[in-house]
Amino acid sequence: MAFESLYMIFLFLILPLILAALQFFIKFKTKLEWVIYSFIIILFTCFIYIAAFWALVGYYLRYAIMIIVLLSVLYTYFKKISKLPFNSKNKKRLVFVGIGVIFSLICLFLCIHALDGYSYPAEVPSIDLIFPLKNGSYYVAQGGSNAQLNMHTSYLQKYAYDIIKLNSLGLRASSLDLFSLNLDDYYIFRKKVFSPCDGKILEAYNNAPDMVLGQMNKIDYNGNYVLIQCKEAKVLMAHFLKESLLVKENDLVKTGQELGRIGNSGNTSEPHLHINAIDDKGNPVIIKFGQNTFARNSIIEEK
Repeated sequence: MAFESLYMIFLFLILPLILAALQFFIKFKTKLEWVIYSFIIILFTCFIYIAAFWALVGYYLRYAIMIIVLLSVLYTYFKKISKLPFNSKNKKRLVFVGIGVIFSLICLFLCIHALDGYSYPAEVPSIDLIFPLKNGSYYVAQGGSNAQLNMHTSYLQKYAYDIIKLNSLGLRASSLDLFSLNLDDYYIFRKKVFSPCDGKILEAYNNAPDMVLGQMNKIDYNGNYVLIQCKEAKVLMAHFLKESLLVKENDLVKTGQELGRIGNSGNTSEPHLHINAIDDKGNPVIIKFGQNTFARNSIIEEK
């Protein structure tokens, strides 16, 4: 877990700053070389701005990284580039330009593909639910219509959301240790979960242990969970705290009724609420809250 977190921090926090700093040391011979390099770092930063898990280091740092990169591009232009010729006939420099174009196109593709994850296919049915958490800022850690934004790759969970809670600084945990092993450090842990609809409890499980951070239950994926018949869809909510469920199979529930509390049971890397929906035939259903869909890095404010 710590290695994966360090890798993500390098990729979306340190690497764009290194690329921005290199502008000051690379000896550009033409404006074209600088333009292509600038496209690379801007498009790469756009990609991580959209697709990275920013709650790991602070949600609002995504804005700071983007601003730093854009300012570095503008600064180097006026300090180093403005008086250079636009192009060069030197073949070695043209090779540099060609390689840069390839990297630019790769970054452009990644950026467009990530943006596409915010749109959902119109032909897939959807269900509008009440957001099941209250009192705070909630962050969509996994969500979207493609794998760049949503790691739920199985067919049944294709449009699932994983939701965590943030504080006013955009952090998901109270400890300064990014890799805290204390479940209570995470703001979402033990928070109350409410029914997103009027419905019937089809299944409920309440006895799975809460996992130590860094360990996952690869057999009992959902951990403690409820499955609710909400109108035309079945809604699964998973990873509840052990023995916190207040409902059982065949219970009728009302919208806003307390169901239980967030835990860390099942196949989970840290405390969060998992929610997804399927129809009676087992096909995935898109979940909307207040007629809106969400994807990774979306923020949902609730009173």
